[in-house]
Amino acid sequence: MAQRQGKEYLYPSRCCGHHKRKLSVNFDKNVGKCWACDWRTKNLRRLVRRWGDISHIHRWKDFDADIELGDLDNLFAKEEEINQRIDLPNEFQTLTGRSHPASARVPLNYLRKRAVVEKDVLFWKIGYCASGEYKNRIILPSFDDEGYCNFFTSRTYDPNIWPPYLNGPGNKDIIFNELLIDWEREVTLVEGVFDAIKSVANTIPILGSTLPQSSSLYSHQYHPCYA
Repeated sequence: MAQRQGKEYLYPSRCCGHHKRKLSVNFDKNVGKCWACDWRTKNLRRLVRRWGDISHIHRWKDFDADIELGDLDNLFAKEEEINQRIDLPNEFQTLTGRSHPASARVPLNYLRKRAVVEKDVLFWKIGYCASGEYKNRIILPSFDDEGYCNFFTSRTYDPNIWPPYLNGPGNKDIIFNELLIDWEREVTLVEGVFDAIKSVANTIPILGSTLPQSSSLYSHQYHPCYA
């Protein structure tokens, strides 16, 4: 059920799969926002068309004051596979290319010590943040099969910062960098992104040491090789 907070209603967020009611909807202003992944819309019709079924869409066309808001609970809370999309941090700076600001010297040295070379940086679109929530961290982004950013993880290059790894917003149950995967070939699975960078081509980091059967990877027919 939705939770009312003033003039807004809070729902479980289907934008990023957050388990708490992070999707705030204001029907009077016709706006919605997810406080977990910052997805937002200035037209709730867009939200209904993206996550509703055909019956929700038809009902929305007739939306007026007599509609019961409780009838929309199933729309916002319905569980199904969705395409998670997020933004990289505002402070993100790419490490691709040959020209970098002075703040890039330390993260580039850190990557060299980990044997990450220029072609790896370009292939994996690696960047960093010199300020903000992810200050002094390497940013390792993931892109879905349509080229949209759907997740990122970060690794600090400052020994005084804890924890060493920090994930970005959203659910990590995604296929990391599916944009780069050829499903007609054998796929190699490894634990982390740096493991994937130094592995063979067509490698997916599972962002952990185990792969639950509920993982998105199980929706694909392939022959994995565990490294």
